[in-house]
Amino acid sequence: MGGTLGSAWLTHRSGAAARREEWQRIEQSRLAGLAVEQRQSGLQERKACYAAFNAAGRHYLATLSD
Repeated sequence: MGGTLGSAWLTHRSGAAARREEWQRIEQSRLAGLAVEQRQSGLQERKACYAAFNAAGRHYLATLSD
């Protein structure tokens, strides 16, 4: 009787561990994707700021030369 109950318990624990590992892999993958997305978003924002700064600088220099 103890072997039968113990077998079910061991099977349940190994299945739970496998599910937990799978969820951890999914979460790590999600976090890695989020980090890449944040880096790309930051890069796009920086490019937009540089473009605006350059445009303002050109406008300023054009105004000075007039």
